[in-house]
Amino acid sequence: TVYLRAFHGRYIDVEGSRVRARYGDRGQWQQFLLCPYMGPGSAMPSAGFAASSSSSSSSGPVSPAPGAEEQSAATRASFEGRAIRDGDVICLLGHTGRFLGMTGRQVTADYATATD
Repeated sequence: TVYLRAFHGRYIDVEGSRVRARYGDRGQWQQFLLCPYMGPGSAMPSAGFAASSSSSSSSGPVSPAPGAEEQSAATRASFEGRAIRDGDVICLLGHTGRFLGMTGRQVTADYATATD
């Protein structure tokens, strides 16, 4: 799990598909799972980790993606123990079970799978 802080000191958060930097504290909405990119043909599971996250947040209720609890274990098992090295391409998985990506010039959390 990683937290990303913007230049003004607030942490990047995901609410629905919107990605913003609104809060100075780290909570569940500000958590991202750092995943290695396995390539366009790989079967990278799309799973939220909110259902099994042990941290709590006062940011509000979280609705994990359908089947997130079962897929969350598969996601952790897929990446557990794999080192991310300099030059590796990574994906950021938000607590909603969606990957971050670009839509035009806007960062969104609309992606169910990590594609290029």
